[in-house]
Amino acid sequence: MPVNHSTPRYFATRLGLIACSLVLLSSAAFLPAAERPEAPAPKASQETSPDKLWEGRFTQCSFNAVSSALIYYYGPTGKVDDRDKFEQSVFRDPVSAAGFGGYFGWGPWTSYMVESGKMVWNGKPVTGIKAERFSLRTTQQPELKNRLILVHYAPGEREQLCAKLMEKLAEGPVVMWTPYAGAQDGPFFAPWHHVSRIEPEVDAVPFGPFTHSVTLFAVHDKDGHIEPDRVLVTDCSVRKGVFTTDPATIVSTSAAMTTFVRLKSPGEKSILERGLKGVTDDQYNVLFTKAPTTQPAAGDK
Repeated sequence: MPVNHSTPRYFATRLGLIACSLVLLSSAAFLPAAERPEAPAPKASQETSPDKLWEGRFTQCSFNAVSSALIYYYGPTGKVDDRDKFEQSVFRDPVSAAGFGGYFGWGPWTSYMVESGKMVWNGKPVTGIKAERFSLRTTQQPELKNRLILVHYAPGEREQLCAKLMEKLAEGPVVMWTPYAGAQDGPFFAPWHHVSRIEPEVDAVPFGPFTHSVTLFAVHDKDGHIEPDRVLVTDCSVRKGVFTTDPATIVSTSAAMTTFVRLKSPGEKSILERGLKGVTDDQYNVLFTKAPTTQPAAGDK
């Protein structure tokens, strides 16, 4: 469960955020200006070593996050000689073809990339993967207080959302859109252990002035069974950033995102007010699964 951090952690977190800002400039999707607006059978995650799932070569965190999901199903791509050309053909063109070109840098729109039928990964067309957006929001809207987003849970709600998350991860990897990145903690604390339990039903989530995308995977034990209290996170804001955390940390961070998109500076519109075309109901997480194979009807040849 989230640990109880002392006040100095938050001061150090802020310092870590400043120290790591150069890293995030190349890997996180920062708030935009107002005007910017047949796959092979998937591998079991226990067959893919965690370090092979991380990708950090690309300019947008969403590109790296969806790459981790594609590595899970198709394996890693090789050397990329021309990164701009690769990103244009593999990431930008597919989401533009689906009508959402302005959102290529944000996690939820990776669903449109994958389902466009235009992606090619590791020499294979991405045509057999289904994308499902879903929400992990709480009944009560989280509140901003003293540079923390406080997530209030109804009795039993945290456990219900954790169970929902683990059910999704049992099906496949999840790209998560988040207000937190592991680089915020700098060298002082372990990334993805950032959530504090300040009351039995209240968690506190620190955040930075950006949005970020990471990829989540189920963790399997030596017998191939899913461990119910662990989640693997690949985070491109940290070089070779592969971390293990608990479901409650993921759930609280995801819930905090539903408030982050509603925050606004004086005279500015929030992300939600600017418009999130194609994404509704706070569905900021994307599950990628093998699309079901259509069986021929009886009598068909």
